[in-house]
Amino acid sequence: MTSRTYIITSAMVILALIPVLFRVIRIRRKNLNIRFFAGFLCVSLLYTLFDGVWGFSVYAINNMLYDAKRTVFYASLCFGILVELMWYEYASAHLFMIMQNRDRKLYIVDGVPALIGYQVIAINVSTSYFFEFNPDGSVKYNLYTIGLVLVYVFYYIFVIFNSINHYRKETKAFEKMRSLVVIAATVLLLLGAIIQFVLPMLPFYAVAIMICGVAVVIYNISIETENEVYLEHQRENEARIMVINALSDEYDIIFWVNMENNTYKSFSNTKFYEMLQLKTEGDDFFADCGEMIKKAIYGDDISYMEENLTRENVVRELEENGKFTIVYRIVLGGAILYYETKFVKSQKNPDQSTVMVGIKNVDARERQELKRKRDIRNLERKELEYRKALQEALENQNEIYAEMLHMQSGGVIVTDMDNRIIICNEAASDIFDMPLNIMMNDIFPDVVEDCLKDSAKLIKDKIKRLKEQGDEISYEYPVDHLDRRVTYIKADSKLTVLSNRNSVIITSLADITSNKEMEQKLVILSETDSLTGLLNRDSGQKRIEQFIKKEVDGMFCIIDINDFKHINDNYGHPVGDKVLISIAGCLKKAFRRKDILARIGGDEFAVFGADIADMKVGIKCLERLFEFINDISIDGIDDLKVSVSVGAILCNSEDAKSYEEIYKLADTAMYTCKGSGTNKYSFYETE
Repeated sequence: MTSRTYIITSAMVILALIPVLFRVIRIRRKNLNIRFFAGFLCVSLLYTLFDGVWGFSVYAINNMLYDAKRTVFYASLCFGILVELMWYEYASAHLFMIMQNRDRKLYIVDGVPALIGYQVIAINVSTSYFFEFNPDGSVKYNLYTIGLVLVYVFYYIFVIFNSINHYRKETKAFEKMRSLVVIAATVLLLLGAIIQFVLPMLPFYAVAIMICGVAVVIYNISIETENEVYLEHQRENEARIMVINALSDEYDIIFWVNMENNTYKSFSNTKFYEMLQLKTEGDDFFADCGEMIKKAIYGDDISYMEENLTRENVVRELEENGKFTIVYRIVLGGAILYYETKFVKSQKNPDQSTVMVGIKNVDARERQELKRKRDIRNLERKELEYRKALQEALENQNEIYAEMLHMQSGGVIVTDMDNRIIICNEAASDIFDMPLNIMMNDIFPDVVEDCLKDSAKLIKDKIKRLKEQGDEISYEYPVDHLDRRVTYIKADSKLTVLSNRNSVIITSLADITSNKEMEQKLVILSETDSLTGLLNRDSGQKRIEQFIKKEVDGMFCIIDINDFKHINDNYGHPVGDKVLISIAGCLKKAFRRKDILARIGGDEFAVFGADIADMKVGIKCLERLFEFINDISIDGIDDLKVSVSVGAILCNSEDAKSYEEIYKLADTAMYTCKGSGTNKYSFYETE
């Protein structure tokens, strides 16, 4: 029964360690602690194998093959010491980081205690000084065995001592957790080794090694995951700082407000806090805003602010629109100024509770807006006057009406039910770069179709709908000019029945180009990576998916910077940022304007070369990219050599794949050439 238990237990240990070893080998980060841990698992497998053979032979083969049993037992002892040495090397590289840039000769010093252990075993082979090996294969210990045990577990005691010392000195929670994992695993190994000496009837040491190996892998994955979350929070904070720096010239005050618990903190110039009587941080943002309303808000706006600037109203607007803006007046130094408060949710993670709140002086803008509204009211008043004049003009007073019509600042076009222009002012002819005499009595919008392009159909559809439904309709469209300018027009059309029962369509035209340009700038800002100027991850993926959906053939590449972590660690993040910017510049030079270039991760880029369906053409593009990358030079740093690893796949409409599928295939191809330290590419070739 004992031999069966021994061999089953050893087999279970081996079967448990093998997948753990494979999992560790598959880890892509080839640093020292991963290598030493893999070595620890390999030596542990050998130890468990010899220990299992010895245990089985002792209890199952009885007095036969005495010398073979003895040899196997001593071999298991030797591998047991080697297990300790590899554990010591792993703990040192993983926790204490003493292996970085270390002289190879010092590894010999690490092996001195192991050599002493082997010497003790050799002495016992010839003298049986520490223990005796009985003819049946069992072991008889004596008082001096404790000396062998102390030598045998020296490394574990040393690791426990250093781990406790490291834990006491360390302040970071992540490093403390790493220390606790190493301490717990080492104590487990130490107890297993000691119990194995005291009670050799079962492979306690092998079981301890198995539990230790599995636990270390599981706990390290958990700890590293928590660390990744921590680093992600750090990156989000850095992104917030970048946003704050980008918006610092636009907003006088910037807050980060947690909408769940109302806590807030400010990151901007302190002189405005005294002016607006605000705190820099607090536990109830809306309550503190209420105090500001009572002290600084202009009297006529107090009730408006108390009604609208509430947590419930802001949350509702954020959920519906992603932002909330409120404009109000405050009294500063006897002057009444317009201010704006704007709440904006994160576009990257819209579900998070923290929002940005910006406060800025918009006095000039609002007063300009008031002037614009007055102008609009004047325009509306003039339009009413115009309509009245139109009726009079249709009653043989056209000369007076025409004079009033041409005084309008906005464009006006009047068409009959056959879309023939019967009235048009000079402002409308200027909008379409078309002489007034040519537009009159012609069909709208056919007469200006050259500058409308695709918008002509939109206008026809809107006019048709207006004729069918009546009332009023508003729409927008672009106008292309001969000098390559593009202006955007807002049209308001109304079906009017005249006194003679004839129907006409009156269309007023307003230039809204400045508003459209601002909207386009905001769209570009939301889709662009702020550091490199390339598309960000989301917008890059959407553009590539559009190509895939349209069945556009092309080459998809994943580009990863080699040893980028080493660059950041040794030269600093500013140099790392310069490397990222340089790689982006190389991509822009190596590929065409119609190709999609995106930064999809910290040091990872994606490229979709449209219409590149031939591998030879793709290879030429990548070789051209490598030439540009080889020329990268960072000012002040002569020894920095930048290189990338590229995984590529040719996409075609006959074998359509989703974005996720081509990403995985290109990523797999990229990792086949990763680790060389030079510019290399690899194509994933389908069977």
